[in-house]
Amino acid sequence: MRHGLMIAIGLACCWGCSGSKERQSDAEWVAAILPDASDPAATIRLTAGADGTGCATYWNGEAITVDQLAQRSRATMDDAVAAAGGLDEMTAAQIPYLKLEVAPDLHFACAEPVLAEIRGVGYSRVGIKPDLTGPSAHFVHFPLTQEGAAPPSVTVAVGPNGAVSWNGEKTDLAALGARARPLAKAGSPGELVIVAASQAEFSAVYETIKAVRENGIEPDIAAGDDERAG
Repeated sequence: MRHGLMIAIGLACCWGCSGSKERQSDAEWVAAILPDASDPAATIRLTAGADGTGCATYWNGEAITVDQLAQRSRATMDDAVAAAGGLDEMTAAQIPYLKLEVAPDLHFACAEPVLAEIRGVGYSRVGIKPDLTGPSAHFVHFPLTQEGAAPPSVTVAVGPNGAVSWNGEKTDLAALGARARPLAKAGSPGELVIVAASQAEFSAVYETIKAVRENGIEPDIAAGDDERAG
């Protein structure tokens, strides 16, 4: 069962529609569901393979396969639901998230299957950062497929050479932040989606996410969309 997706949809649309909890204000909801200071349920690390090619995946320091990643992600989500006393009792602050640390010079293609597995299990967001000391993790969301939901009004694309565009118009990180700021006033997740080409370096994708988040936007992410990323 896709616990995280069901929870995120329920919290975004109606806090406690079938229960006794009162609906929180948008500000309270965002503060609860996006707790940057909280600890991740697990840290996934991606590096180049032992021979310098391909991708190696680690779960809390242990080498694993992508199939094992799916199993552990699902077990972690199930444990969180059980600890909360069931899906109906789970609050926004109890929804777990995973942190993804990626070697900055890896192509985003290494992250694509990992993000797909995390989303498939039902996590609504993931903290992303380079595998370096210093940079902090920035949250991105997985687009929620709700019937009748409006598509994001802005698509920010990161091309294979690291070039950034805003709804198809070339831009740079400084201008990207300035353009994102007005959207932040709406305060609604899902207004902006970041799409990344498979061959884009992870560092370029991270800096794009950072520029958007530091200007008040919580972006969705759609990895591996080479057609839209250009």
